[in-house]
Amino acid sequence: MKTLGLIGGTTWHSTVDYYKLINAMIAERLGGLQAARLILYSMNFHEFYHDNQSGGWPASERFLSRIAQKLEAAGADGLMLCANTPHMAAPAVQDSIGIPLIHIVEATAREISKRGQTRVALLGTVFTMEQPFYREIMAKANIEIVVPEKPVRDWIHNTIVHEFGQGIFTDQTRQEYLRIMESFKAAGAQGVILGCTEIPMLIKPEACPLPAYDTTVIHCKAAVDWMLSSFLCFCCEIWDQEGPPVLLLAFVFGIFYFLVSTVPTRGHEYDDANYICIQFAEAGGVRDFVVGNISTKLHLRL
Repeated sequence: MKTLGLIGGTTWHSTVDYYKLINAMIAERLGGLQAARLILYSMNFHEFYHDNQSGGWPASERFLSRIAQKLEAAGADGLMLCANTPHMAAPAVQDSIGIPLIHIVEATAREISKRGQTRVALLGTVFTMEQPFYREIMAKANIEIVVPEKPVRDWIHNTIVHEFGQGIFTDQTRQEYLRIMESFKAAGAQGVILGCTEIPMLIKPEACPLPAYDTTVIHCKAAVDWMLSSFLCFCCEIWDQEGPPVLLLAFVFGIFYFLVSTVPTRGHEYDDANYICIQFAEAGGVRDFVVGNISTKLHLRL
């Protein structure tokens, strides 16, 4: 299992959910007493917020990059920013470290594409709704982003900063969010991105009037997929849940993975998001087991 560094505290309320969800997903996949290998840096959000207010996003990029470097030095194999808005600084943070950053918008775009949706609403801070970082990544996946009018965007931002960030979740605010979602549904939006990791604490996706994307859950799942993208973890999971015969089959494909991954790759372009995986059909659907990141994707359905 790889060790994941978390930059949390933005705010601490949703960071608690990140910690719980990642550990719960690891335990579900590996069984027994298995838990996630995590290194958490929980910042003082007051410092981050006022640093941004006084120095803008260049100051925030430096702030987050320093934390990322500390997590890398502490032994993290990869990194995640535990909120949507800080991903405005994701390119600068990634450039400052030598380990991968698991991007919340990229993970969300993949999830939306799986459902075949091409026009979705986005709710979040004014930075998330107005700055191009969300829209540009979604556009690469042929997904159109729609946002509320300016007064509504300001109201949403205010609830995030002055209510959710302080742990305040009221039914009055919940009803207004539902009304906003209903207006998007009437305007033809196919889904809605809960683009602030505190919004799912106010209203769960199943309570929304149109398909909702919980970016906290999506981000955590992407992180766990990455953490377990090694052959050893793959074998442990199969042994526990599928038994030795299937593990033997997985071992054969593991040898295949090794041979393919050592083939020279000059002259070819590869997508790091692709990986070999074996899918086991179950009554509740199909489960993916990640062997490792390589240039092709192999699916075996039993």
